[in-house]
Amino acid sequence: MPQVSVIMPSYNHGLYIAEAIRSVLTQSFTDLELIIIDDASTDNSPAIIRSLQQQDSRVKATFHETNQLLAKTVNDGFAQAQGQFLCILTSDDIYPQERIAHQVQLATQPELRDKVIVGDYVNVDNDSNIVPDPFAGPTWNQYTLKRHGDILESLLDLWMTYIGFQTLFLNQNHVAQVRFDERFPLISNELKFALDLAGRFQFHKMDELVFIHRIHDQNLSRRGETDMEHLVMVDKEKRIIAQDMLAQHPHRLPASIRAKLQQFIMSCSESYGNPAVDKQYFLDFLRHHPSALNATRAAVKTLPTNRIPYPFRKDNTQLTLAEIGISVQDIMQMG
Repeated sequence: MPQVSVIMPSYNHGLYIAEAIRSVLTQSFTDLELIIIDDASTDNSPAIIRSLQQQDSRVKATFHETNQLLAKTVNDGFAQAQGQFLCILTSDDIYPQERIAHQVQLATQPELRDKVIVGDYVNVDNDSNIVPDPFAGPTWNQYTLKRHGDILESLLDLWMTYIGFQTLFLNQNHVAQVRFDERFPLISNELKFALDLAGRFQFHKMDELVFIHRIHDQNLSRRGETDMEHLVMVDKEKRIIAQDMLAQHPHRLPASIRAKLQQFIMSCSESYGNPAVDKQYFLDFLRHHPSALNATRAAVKTLPTNRIPYPFRKDNTQLTLAEIGISVQDIMQMG
């Protein structure tokens, strides 16, 4: 049984997948298996996978008949993994040669035995030129993300800052409790996976490059980034994630973090807003912001609620407090 399982979700990366596979198979640490889950690629990816599988018995490949998207594909890999430790590499990216050896060395230390190990990454273009990224490498400290221990509050304080799943080094206990949330098949699963791990486990940050992320036009994270429908979908998914965090950690999160999440929830587009939810989170927001509560009380003393605008919208919709079900009595009775 291998000590490490590398999960590689594959989809239409025929230009890059051979290099990605070889970056795993040429690791200085050799006691590993590479589990490739091809998600119904329509290019030459399956042929490349089969060819390299014949050359190295550590390669195990599964081919989806229909496209099931990233979350399900990674979870299928987790289900097949036999290793004590697990990590992920998408089929267009690269592992530095010492990545697995160094993370195994850390993960086997008694004091780090059940911690999630996380490292740095760098973005490159097709010519291997470094592409600046404010969240990559040593700029981690610039965003004051907590380095070790319980990082959930720190992640949520920097709401929408995420930890790339390819930087993570996991063990079987981690993936027994946390999988990719298949409600979010593409982009938002990265944020949700990191938050779910941080909700259950402590982290340990290592100051070392652990993967090289290639930037190109077929990146999942770049598809539709200027498409309004796509952006609204992502915003909706992140609203659900914020609601999940509030529901899962009702007593763990400080008032400031709860207020930040509530404000984000209320700021989402009217196209998928729920008045009952908006009402609840607006009242919660006022409870955590006495100055906002005092201002709202002053307003309802002089204006009816059907003339007071609901303040948290990203679009141009002019909702009022009355339209989300807020009454004068709701405001005046708040302690």
